[in-house]
Amino acid sequence: MKRIYNALFISLFLFTGLPVAQASKAGSEYKILFIGKHYATPPPLSLLEKELEDEGVRGAELSAKDGNLAGRLFKKTYHVDSHILGENAPVSRLTEDVRVGDYRFIIADLYKEDLLALARHPATSEAVIFNIRETDDSLRTQTCQLNLFHLVPSRAMYGDALGQYLVWKRWNRWLLITGKKEEDRKFATAMKRTAERYGAKIVEEREYQFEAGNRRMETGHQQIQTQMPTVTQHAPDHDVVVVADESEAFGLYMAYRTKTPRPVVGTQGMYLPPGTARLSNMDQPGSKKFMTFLPTAK
Repeated sequence: MKRIYNALFISLFLFTGLPVAQASKAGSEYKILFIGKHYATPPPLSLLEKELEDEGVRGAELSAKDGNLAGRLFKKTYHVDSHILGENAPVSRLTEDVRVGDYRFIIADLYKEDLLALARHPATSEAVIFNIRETDDSLRTQTCQLNLFHLVPSRAMYGDALGQYLVWKRWNRWLLITGKKEEDRKFATAMKRTAERYGAKIVEEREYQFEAGNRRMETGHQQIQTQMPTVTQHAPDHDVVVVADESEAFGLYMAYRTKTPRPVVGTQGMYLPPGTARLSNMDQPGSKKFMTFLPTAK
C-alpha cells in the first residue's frame, strides 16, 4: 500500500518557500495539526479485525518520525499535534479548543462538509490542508479550494486507473454489484463513467440488499459470505466483478465466493488488503506496523 503520509512529508520538503511555524538558529520546526472526527461507522465484519480508534493519527506520527530522520540532513524537524472532534461537533468549534492559526500545515481526516468548512474557515486561509479521507469528485471541480491539497484519489481518478488496467487486461465485460448506501452509488457512478470512457461494458448492475443481523456475531460474516453465490448467479457472461461497497457491508467477502469464478475488483478485491505488516526499528527492533488506508501503528 502506498504510504500517503510519506507523500505528505516529501511535499513538506518541497514547500521550503512557505512560511514555517517556528524557526531557530539550528534550523526549522514544522508544526502540523492533525484534525479528525468521530464519525459513526459500522464495526468490522469479522471478529479478527480490530476496531481502530487511532487510524490516521498514528500514521501521521509515524511519518513525522520518518521525516525527522531525513530532516536532520536539512536541519528540519516535524511535530504533529492532534485534535479529534466529537461526532456532532461543528468544525467551527475548533477555534475554541485549538489555536488553528498557529499551524501552516493541517492534516484533515474529515468528510466533505467538514472538510470544506475547515478549508473556508478564516483561521486556515494561510494554511495548507491535506485531505486524507474524502474522495468526492466535486472537491476537484465545483467546490475546489485553493488551500486544499488531496493525498487520496477521487472516485473518478480511482475508477479511471482501475478501468485502464481492466481494459489493458481485456477484461471488458463487467458485472457491477452495488451496495445500498449513498457512497456506494457514487462509486458505482464513477465506474459507469469509466466504462463508457474506456470502451468497457457493464453487462448488468445488481444491488446488494442483505444485511446481517449482527455484524460482530460469529454468524454475522457467515451470513454475508453465503449470500455471495446467490447475488452473482445467473449473471450474463462477464470477465470481472466490480464491487461498489465503500460502506464495507459485503465486499470483503465477495472474492473467491462468486457463482462463476471471476476476479473481483473495485472498493474491495484486487488490492493490498488492510493489516499489512511492515517491519520497522523506529520504535524498537522488529516492531510491527499495521497499515490501513489511514495508517495506524500498533
